[in-house]
Amino acid sequence: MIHLDAVQRGAAPGAAAVDPRLGQQLFGALSRETEKVLTAGHLPLVLCSPPVRPVLRRLLEKALPQLTILSYNELMPRVEVQSVGIVALPDAN
Repeated sequence: MIHLDAVQRGAAPGAAAVDPRLGQQLFGALSRETEKVLTAGHLPLVLCSPPVRPVLRRLLEKALPQLTILSYNELMPRVEVQSVGIVALPDAN
């Protein structure tokens, strides 16, 4: 889970920034998990809260184009999602 305090508002409207160290950790963890999911024959999907989704998308869309990023409210009510992995980052405190 990425806490919203890890995402800071940028100068431009709607812009946000992620601490570079956190961004690298997140990218590495998602890259490893994406590879595992693809190797297992599944399509990788990240579910996150609505405010975090655009930040993650901008951060990862070029480096991990095979990774779909959705917020919880974008799922259709009857769609079943099976968790096959979890990405966790070390606590910064």
